[in-house]
Amino acid sequence: RWAKTLAFLAAHDLECLVTVGNKGRGRYDAYLSTVHLEGATIFPAQGAPIFVTLNYKMISRSLATNLDPDMFWSKDKRSGPYGPTIVAALEQLGLAQGNIGVVGLDAKEAGQVEGIVSYNTWKHILDGLPQATFLDVTTGYGRVMMVRSAEALACVRRSAEIGEMACQAMLDTARVG
Repeated sequence: RWAKTLAFLAAHDLECLVTVGNKGRGRYDAYLSTVHLEGATIFPAQGAPIFVTLNYKMISRSLATNLDPDMFWSKDKRSGPYGPTIVAALEQLGLAQGNIGVVGLDAKEAGQVEGIVSYNTWKHILDGLPQATFLDVTTGYGRVMMVRSAEALACVRRSAEIGEMACQAMLDTARVG
């Protein structure tokens, strides 16, 4: 996923990708962080990704001793209001004047036809980084995310087989009355 994202950045002359997710099907942030922590992932072409969430509880999940720490791909996790925290992270990465792709400004999902990023978050980012260039890449990057690996497709096919077997077992077992 990271290699595909780096190739996408290079193909679109972008220095960074900011993906904003939500609780619905538009969990764009989780594609790069592997875990649904409800937030935004800042993925620079150079350097390590940064994960931002409003809720520290989402970060503290990664500290649980019964979880494998490697399941959380983003090691740099920050909690705070999205706008100021994203601005601070982009400034820290030296991207205050960068070309930045944004995923979540637009959406094609039911109930989210005008995107995921809130007005206040987006206004704070634009006001905080007036010299940065932002490009909405929601649709284009969505096409990158749709392509599944052979392993992922095998898991989907196996899940479907198990579902079919469960349905058949129910049909074989069900009786009138």
